[in-house]
Amino acid sequence: MEVLPATYNYSHINREKVKLVNRDLIFWYGDKTFVKHFYNFLKLESVVVTLSVQRPISSKNLDREKLSNQTYLQIKNSYKPIV
Repeated sequence: MEVLPATYNYSHINREKVKLVNRDLIFWYGDKTFVKHFYNFLKLESVVVTLSVQRPISSKNLDREKLSNQTYLQIKNSYKPIV
């Protein structure tokens, strides 16, 4: 079996760059309920996102920890942090 790591990088919300002050409009985390967050997300006028698909990782001969670490590193290396 293969795992296909993928990274979503959000760049704009309603034609404004994603920044610390507006990132909560698109990111779901913590104790926020998903339904409320998703409903508010759908009300946004526009969201620009880039999907980066990394190279597949074969899970053959890998334990869960090694597979998780390799996947994490590929995603981390393609992620563009919000500043």
